[in-house]
Amino acid sequence: MERIRAEIITEANLFIGDNPSTFEIGGIDLYTKTDYNNRPQIPASSIKGTMRKIVRDMENEEIAVKIKESYKRYLENLKRNSCEQNKKMQETNNGSLAERLSRLEAKMDDAINNASAQYLFGIKAFNDTPKLIFSDFNMKDPKEKAPFSVDTKNTIKNQDDPDKISSNPRTYKTVRPGIAFSGEIIFYHLNALEEYDLSEAEIKKFVESVLLKFNEGVYRLGNSGSRGYGKIHVKILGE
Repeated sequence: MERIRAEIITEANLFIGDNPSTFEIGGIDLYTKTDYNNRPQIPASSIKGTMRKIVRDMENEEIAVKIKESYKRYLENLKRNSCEQNKKMQETNNGSLAERLSRLEAKMDDAINNASAQYLFGIKAFNDTPKLIFSDFNMKDPKEKAPFSVDTKNTIKNQDDPDKISSNPRTYKTVRPGIAFSGEIIFYHLNALEEYDLSEAEIKKFVESVLLKFNEGVYRLGNSGSRGYGKIHVKILGE
């Protein structure tokens, strides 16, 4: 099964919101995500969500349009096959089944009409389609003794009265710059799109280009990117 292995290195403080284990008066207000060993972790959902945004911004690029068209053809074929099976089932079942199958076809029509390169991250209401599966990114060196940084940021509040602006300092426990994480992205049944003129090699090249967009500094991970957090550098690793 094809996959991409990557390394993420923090270039600024990284904050991915998590619930504190205890409440401390006068202590840390907001904690970054950690694993069960209390080591910082980049969850799959954070990487996936930001990459989806990058792909959305790249929708008009040639390869993104090709991915969209391949998914559209894949779903059209899936619908044709499904309709044939449904007709056979309707011949031997009652009307309630026919109603359910009609709703399914309506969902398929909606998926076809809204096809996009973002389908690489999954299609709403369809679980078993070709897609990328993300792992959490864990610290590359679990023996690192000081991966955290405590930082204070001001939140400027303007409640009701625009003439009364107050500063509300918040203390963050973040991942400090220079910490490396590693993880992988697995290609789940993406070879099924080869029938629709899209190779896994093309998909891999595209996904790697999306990952490398992080190195431009515009796209960031986690929260508070506007406050300077979340800048990372990505390296694509060999097999």
